[in-house]
Amino acid sequence: MDRRTKVIVALLFLALLAVASGLWRRFQPAPAPASTQVKADGYRILTSGMVEAADEHRAVIAEAMQVPNEVEAAEAQSRAASQALVQPPAQPTPTLDRGSQVVLPAVPRSQEVLIGFSGGEVGDTDPCGCAHNPLGGLAKRVHLWQQQVRAHPNALAFDVGGMMVPNIPDTADRPGEAVARADVYLRAMARAGYAGLNVGAHELALGLTDLRRLAAANHIALLSANLYDQEGKPAFQRTFIKQLGPLKVGVFGLITAQPGDILNTMEKQSLRLETPNTAAAAVVKELRMQGCDVVIALSQLSRVEVDSLMAQVSGIDLVLGSGNMDLTNQLLADGDGFFADTFTKGKYMGLLTISARSKGRLYAANMRAALNAQRAELAAQVQSLQMQIEQSGNPSAPVKLSKEGREIIDHQLAALRARMQRVTLELDAGPNAPEKANTVELEMAPMSQELVDDPETLKWLDKLKVKYPKIPGR
Repeated sequence: MDRRTKVIVALLFLALLAVASGLWRRFQPAPAPASTQVKADGYRILTSGMVEAADEHRAVIAEAMQVPNEVEAAEAQSRAASQALVQPPAQPTPTLDRGSQVVLPAVPRSQEVLIGFSGGEVGDTDPCGCAHNPLGGLAKRVHLWQQQVRAHPNALAFDVGGMMVPNIPDTADRPGEAVARADVYLRAMARAGYAGLNVGAHELALGLTDLRRLAAANHIALLSANLYDQEGKPAFQRTFIKQLGPLKVGVFGLITAQPGDILNTMEKQSLRLETPNTAAAAVVKELRMQGCDVVIALSQLSRVEVDSLMAQVSGIDLVLGSGNMDLTNQLLADGDGFFADTFTKGKYMGLLTISARSKGRLYAANMRAALNAQRAELAAQVQSLQMQIEQSGNPSAPVKLSKEGREIIDHQLAALRARMQRVTLELDAGPNAPEKANTVELEMAPMSQELVDDPETLKWLDKLKVKYPKIPGR
């Protein structure tokens, strides 16, 4: 709309107001006086909706004809005033809030640390063969991590365990098959650039001699902080420490202490077990004394053991993996740190990006999501225990809870509800992190068919399949 048109529209509008004013005065000889007037350049509008007399209207027309630029100025000022009312005043640059997602300024690549982790392969080396969206494949994971290492100067990868054999004890493999497959696994890990492997039950089932020989040949560190020989010496490397850009990272491994076939496997190999929490408390202290900025536990613990570890041992930033082999697409807040798991059969690889801005503790890039994920998991555990109680009260229930069993479940319920309350309070409070917080974010990368296979790893796998053809139905 050009300037002349705007003036004409304004004049027509004022003329209509003048006519309306005359008619109103004719039928309303004693109008109620207006209370407050708001002057916007040449226009005076009354809050009662009335306009002044026609003579004043004519004066306004004359003024508008003489200075038509004021129409545009009034419009500009009006728009600015409206925006000022709608938009809040500018705020200072936000920092990360532990109760919400506020993005801190990105750091240069030299200040990023990338931690890759996989686990729970249980003897699988190929895609799952699902009709819809098949995932998995050792050759794809090798290529993926090679690409990550090329793009990130500060990268480190580990397998959390649960890799070597499909079952414990090893009953599914033909003679020599487990060792041949473990050879391919460890060569592939070395080719990808993995640093270490946490020793879990599936690794011990391979046998200590072959496990140690193959790992040494491929320069893969075997990690465990709670496995010892009969003389009380560590059975494997207790810790792994490396400077990655601005951060010194310390890593250790843990195996479950829960009863099962694992205990029989350890006894056959003359190993003894220290409780995970006791071993972790000692090793975390050592790592911190050696100046580690980030401490990571590779876990073949149950989820119950993970929660106990994070509640009782301070100083652990990340626990990666569990014997449950769940999939966590979002970091779970646990204690003062975070937990993540990679599902099973090599379908995913976890990629943790740490943005280093200081020497302090880690905060999730989306802390609210991490806390909500933890609260949802706790709620599911509460519901499961409540269902056990309800089902045991059914007269036709196959299993009845003893008095002692009911007391144990009641104790577990009370502990879970207390943890839920703490998480809820933390969500509501939303305490602020330091202005230059170190943040960590998780990506679970699926081993989808679109990913490229590493050709050398494919050759090794093809030779393995020729020697040990896949058995139908397995």
